[in-house]
Amino acid sequence: GLRIILDRHSSKTSNYINEPLWYIPNDPYYTEERMIADWVMLAKRYAGSTVIGADLWNEPKEISSWGSGDLSTDWNKAAERIGNAILEVNPDWLIIVEGIGTGTWWGGNLQGVAKHPVVLKIPNKVVYSVHEYCQDVSNQTWFLDPVFPINLRDVWE
Repeated sequence: GLRIILDRHSSKTSNYINEPLWYIPNDPYYTEERMIADWVMLAKRYAGSTVIGADLWNEPKEISSWGSGDLSTDWNKAAERIGNAILEVNPDWLIIVEGIGTGTWWGGNLQGVAKHPVVLKIPNKVVYSVHEYCQDVSNQTWFLDPVFPINLRDVWE
């Protein structure tokens, strides 16, 4: 049957371009704590349903880091905090984590996973998701390479 994955596309309606992090800096409402509370509410609400997981944050932008140790930008550590909070109330869900936006399109860079994987309290719940677009959406330099699409392996690795 049909299964559903929920995705947090932005905090404010149609504001994803202006949201470089999983929280909105200097905004008293759209904090990391608010994001966690929202996900926990949804995880409780849809426990035992056709919803099987949470794509924590759509398209992490260039300012996000992976493995930096900076709590204000380190997306993999934020994903651990958010994912563990979800799994505390709904241990059946999968936690989908997109890459960061440095070096590729937003959400496309998962190179940091090799040294700094997302580690959750419940094993085998992380799903990594590379967020890529076609040329019609964003004509990246790798699309212009004469050996495209053969060059994509180098882009992704």
